[in-house]
Amino acid sequence: MMGNSLWNLYARFYDSTVLNFSAYGELLARIEKEINPLEKKKILNIGCGTANLEKSVRGQEQNFTWIGIDQSEEMLSIGQHKLGDDSRFQLILHDMNDIESLQKGAFDFVLMVNSLYVASYPQKILEYIYNNLSNGGKLIISNPKETSSIIKMLDYERKKRGFLSLLIIVIKLFPSLVINLLIRLRAGKGSYHFLSKKEMQELIVKSGLSIVDVEDSYAGQSIFIIATK
Repeated sequence: MMGNSLWNLYARFYDSTVLNFSAYGELLARIEKEINPLEKKKILNIGCGTANLEKSVRGQEQNFTWIGIDQSEEMLSIGQHKLGDDSRFQLILHDMNDIESLQKGAFDFVLMVNSLYVASYPQKILEYIYNNLSNGGKLIISNPKETSSIIKMLDYERKKRGFLSLLIIVIKLFPSLVINLLIRLRAGKGSYHFLSKKEMQELIVKSGLSIVDVEDSYAGQSIFIIATK
């Protein structure tokens, strides 16, 4: 797995990259729509990063329990700053590859926003999710396609927002491009898993979950799947 030092470095540029993509905001809005209402729900976000999804639901005056895990101290530090002392959220430093040692619980929702590809053994993650979802609970997952391309992402933004906005994004994006290149190189060596739609569905079904929706997301560069127990 890529050393935490690089993920911690990525944390410094992560928000300035993804928050400038309208496709990222659209993905978070899609997930938020699916999980509402949150009242009395228990949510697990595996690979929560800098807690952008958590921040997007924080303003809701509902009582829920939300656990977010990530392997990067810097990502979590940024995320905790966004959430302040909101006791509904608990951010935990935890490597998803050691998912079996994570606390057990009957979660109403388990979320993975472009994070499954980091797992050394995706099937093990999905089996944990199945075993720790409540009956009727949902997995909501987005994962980059094996054919995903930053060029296609940028073209999506150009069509949506114009050339000037695209230029600003490219300038802010440069440090992240280097890190994403390293991620792709690791994927080429089998350390990360950019899966096809078919592969994603097969893994989810093998875990015991039932797929209820499959669609493209993130400017068509990720696969978005909702599955239930």
